Amino acid sequence: MEQGMVKIDIEEIMQEIRDNIEKRGYSDEILSFQDASSEITGVDDDREPFRMADLNNYVYEANCNCDVPYYAPITESSVKKLIKKVMRKLMSFQIVPMSVQQNAFNVAVARSLASVQRYIMENGGENKNRMSKKQEENYFEYQEKLSEQLETKILVLEKRIEELEAQLSEKGK
Repeated sequence: MEQGMVKIDIEEIMQEIRDNIEKRGYSDEILSFQDASSEITGVDDDREPFRMADLNNYVYEANCNCDVPYYAPITESSVKKLIKKVMRKLMSFQIVPMSVQQNAFNVAVARSLASVQRYIMENGGENKNRMSKKQEENYFEYQEKLSEQLETKILVLEKRIEELEAQLSEKGK
């Protein structure tokens, strides 16, 4: 039984792996998720201002790409084509239901995005909530007057509290 067994030197294999890692220039430092490159492009930065044109493009793209077909034609050589067809047939019982669920989700997201777009358009788009310079000046003037009135009320109430405390201390004597 021992004659047919091949002795494996694990340390020799590990040294080969270490040498390959060193040749490729990898380091022991662990990458963070921010450092890792992503193949997904076009993800917006949250700090970017809202632009109605961007939303219109996103809604259009979502509507165009929400249905992802399960069945795509295979255009390779005959052996690869046959293998892929067999694999697709064997996996279809699992892939088709997942594809249907994913497409239903995609449609729901596209409809939600279109609904948000309609809401924004009905409520004035991106410029409705912005004040003109005149409105802004009037608003700040109003806020200043209001704060002055509140300061006056606070002074009157503080004076009244002092008077009541004085009356209370006279009654207590």
